[in-house]
Amino acid sequence: MVIWLCWCTGLSAQQLPLFSQYQNAYSLLNPAAMSGNFLRYDASVQASSLYRYQWTGVEGAPRTFLVNGNYFNEDYNFLTGASITQDQTGALSHLGAYVRAGYLIRFSRRSFMTLGLNAGFLQYKVDGEQLKFNNPDDNVNVSLTRFSPDFAFGATYYYQTRAKDYYYAGLSVPQTFGFNLQFRNDQNGIDIQRVRQYYALLGSVFSLTDDSWLEVSSWVKYVENSPIHADLNLRLEFRQILWFGVGGSTAGAAHVEVGTFIDMGDYNFLQIGYGYDHFLQKYGPRFGGGHEISLSYFY
Repeated sequence: MVIWLCWCTGLSAQQLPLFSQYQNAYSLLNPAAMSGNFLRYDASVQASSLYRYQWTGVEGAPRTFLVNGNYFNEDYNFLTGASITQDQTGALSHLGAYVRAGYLIRFSRRSFMTLGLNAGFLQYKVDGEQLKFNNPDDNVNVSLTRFSPDFAFGATYYYQTRAKDYYYAGLSVPQTFGFNLQFRNDQNGIDIQRVRQYYALLGSVFSLTDDSWLEVSSWVKYVENSPIHADLNLRLEFRQILWFGVGGSTAGAAHVEVGTFIDMGDYNFLQIGYGYDHFLQKYGPRFGGGHEISLSYFY
């Protein structure tokens, strides 16, 4: 997100929420992506929440919250769901609400493709009282709010082997519209430039035992005139009791995660996780790390 103020001052921030434990909410990256718990445990319903606090040593550091629910109807091969995201970075915040619809096209017993669409709206808000400039006369003392429609679409292909291993690859455009949102009053003007982004999701899951899995996953982001961002993760699930994960990205961040499963009976499970990010750039120690908490329920 790029903010241009009438005093020719620029600020930058992330446009879309990013999570290290994105495996708990694949539809955030690709509206056609299936829940991993469906593919591994045949769970057709999943509800998840994620909270991320990044750059803990910086005032006004990003705080992001997600609530996500998904359902797959096997009789009609229909995907549906809804999500709410809220991101706060200093004076800038956005709130997004979406509904999801998708369809599964089966090619054989072991291969299929899913197509999906997210549709909703975004609320952008700038709190002028939190913007500070070298010249106190330039300070803005009003809050500005704008609404914008938003759409995302994607496709994902899956292949499952006889040994219950499976592979997946997907492409998505999570922020279809690229345009500027203008905030104007009698004295000041602020522009938010929304840039179209493209995601690729790749991964494989290997069955170690009937209820233990090793997942290698990655996602790649492309934005015009920006370096390609790639994220690689390794996660081990052990008998629906514990999971451990490690990962890193080309942005110079490394993370570890750990979590547990709580068996609630009748094939109902609660999944709780914690992740920590360490930034390897020179400014990393000054900015502090990132903390992330996840909570999922599936059956």
